[in-house]
Amino acid sequence: MPVARLAIPPSYMSTLVAARRASFQDGAPAEKIAEASAFAVTRRQASYLVTNWHVVTHRNPLTNTHDSGYSVLPDRLQVIYPIILGGDLYWGEAEIPLYETDGRARWLVHPDHWDDSRIDVVAIPLGDLGKQFSPYLLEGERRGSLGPTSEVYVVGYPFGVNASAAVWVRGTVASEPQLGFEDERAFLVNARTWSGQSGSPVIEYWGAPTPPPVPRSGPDEWRLRGVYSSRPIAGLDLGKVWPVEVIEEIIDCARRDSMMFE
Repeated sequence: MPVARLAIPPSYMSTLVAARRASFQDGAPAEKIAEASAFAVTRRQASYLVTNWHVVTHRNPLTNTHDSGYSVLPDRLQVIYPIILGGDLYWGEAEIPLYETDGRARWLVHPDHWDDSRIDVVAIPLGDLGKQFSPYLLEGERRGSLGPTSEVYVVGYPFGVNASAAVWVRGTVASEPQLGFEDERAFLVNARTWSGQSGSPVIEYWGAPTPPPVPRSGPDEWRLRGVYSSRPIAGLDLGKVWPVEVIEEIIDCARRDSMMFE
């Protein structure tokens, strides 16, 4: 089976998201709580938006406390995503609710999420909206192994910056992925990452970038390796990445988070 490949490069596969909550003032727009990154995946013919648990909850996954002292939950994601139509680049925008009308969370979590170490990854079913996205395909990939010094890229939106597409940050794997980090499934990358890149896809890449909508040809040129989440050690350019297998396990288990809207 070939590695997943699409007709446009990864620059146009990441999405910019803003976690928002309805304003307490009548008629006022939804209040923006934080900006981050996300990306779509397709598995078994269904589409999902992948980002971090802390993005949709605004909580620290290790302590389950609110980040930055801001004590409200987001209730929606505003998603800005690229669309290639007729050889031209457009930007679509959608609002994805995070909770059902009865207050149940809509996103899926890993079956081990509520154990001692929370897995900071979620997958949100997209339904028909998924047709608008350019997803990474999680079907029949041959990935090979990663190890220290393997080169990867974090493709997202630092501080919400949109350079007509996602921003690429190059890094190298800094820990043994098979061993995890501090009893977690994640591994470390040495990369200069910033706020807003939470939820970015982390990929391997072998080819020179080609602007859209030039079709890809020849060998497959990129491979999804995981989801970037955070910098766990203050002052060090080390970022935490959850491996792509975690995304597959979340989708296959189809377990919703037990959180309720407050």
